[in-house]
Amino acid sequence: MKISTLAVAALLCSAAFPAHAHNGMTHQSTDKKWTLGYTYEKMHMEDMRDGSNDLSNAEVFARGFMMTQTEMNMAMHMLHAGYQPNHRLAFMAMLDYRDNDMTMIDNMGMTSTMKSNGIGDLKLSGDYQLLKGANSGLNATLGLSAPTGSIDEKSNTGARLPYMMQLGSGTWDPMIGLAYNYQYRSWAFGIGGNAVLRFGENDNGYRLGNEYRISLSAARPLSSYFTAQFRLDGTSTGEIEGMDASLMRGMSPENHGEFYGGERIDAVMGLKFHPPALGGSGLLAEVGLPLHQRANGPQLEQDYRFKLGGHFAF
Repeated sequence: MKISTLAVAALLCSAAFPAHAHNGMTHQSTDKKWTLGYTYEKMHMEDMRDGSNDLSNAEVFARGFMMTQTEMNMAMHMLHAGYQPNHRLAFMAMLDYRDNDMTMIDNMGMTSTMKSNGIGDLKLSGDYQLLKGANSGLNATLGLSAPTGSIDEKSNTGARLPYMMQLGSGTWDPMIGLAYNYQYRSWAFGIGGNAVLRFGENDNGYRLGNEYRISLSAARPLSSYFTAQFRLDGTSTGEIEGMDASLMRGMSPENHGEFYGGERIDAVMGLKFHPPALGGSGLLAEVGLPLHQRANGPQLEQDYRFKLGGHFAF
C-alpha cells in the first residue's frame, strides 16, 4: 500500500468540516437543535491520465487493453439530518442516491455506455468541540460508513460492472476528522482534514483504498445575506486491495484495482445565501476545478465538480 506525504499530513490533521456542517454551512444556533438538508453534487471526468501525464486511447490499446474509458459523469443526491443537543456536540446522518454514466470506446472505434444508479452508503457521525477560544475553535469528528450501497451492479449483458461503477464500498468504514477555525475581523479561516479508513474485505473479494483529505479555507461575508468562500482541497486515495475475480482484467484499465486512486489538489469557490430572517437556514453553490492530478495508473482525470444545496434549521 502506498502512503503519500499528503495522506500522512491529512491523517495528522484530520476534518475539513464538522459533522454538523451541512453543505459547508455550520449550524451554530444553540436555540435550533435540528437541521434537514439536501445537496446535489456532480463530477465530470474526461480523457485518460497515468501519473501526471495525459494518455491517448491508442496508448491505452498499446498496453494490451481491448477497451478504454473516454468520459464519465457521477451525480449524487444527498439527504442529511443533524441534531445538536448543545453548543459543543452534534450528530449527523447522510444517505445519498448515486447516478453513474460512463462512455467507453474499443480498439475498433465502437463506443458504448455503462450505467448504474441507486442508494449509496449510509454515513453516521458525531462532532465534538474540543476547544473554544474568543475567536477560534477546535472540533473532532468520529463516524462510520455503513455498506448500504450495492457492489453487485451489472451491465445489460449480466456482467458485473467495474469498481468505479459500484454504488458502495461493501465494508464498514470508520471516519475520523479534526478541524481548526479562526476568526480574524470579518474573515473566517480554517484548516482541517478527514480520513475514511477501510478494513477487511467485502463479499466480492476486495476493499477500496483509504481516503484522506486536507483543506485550507477562507470565508468573508459580502453582506448580511451572502458569504463568499474559498478553499484548497488536497485528496489522496489509495489503490484497491484484493480483486473482484469476475472482472476481466485484460478488457479495460478500470477492471484493475491497482489503477485506482492517486492525488489531487482542487481550488473550490462558493457562495452562501443566508438571509437573517431564516435564522440559520441557507443555500450554497460551489464549484471546484483541479489544479494538480496524479493517477496511480491509467484512469479518467477529473475536469470539474459542482455542488448545489441547502439546509433548514429548526
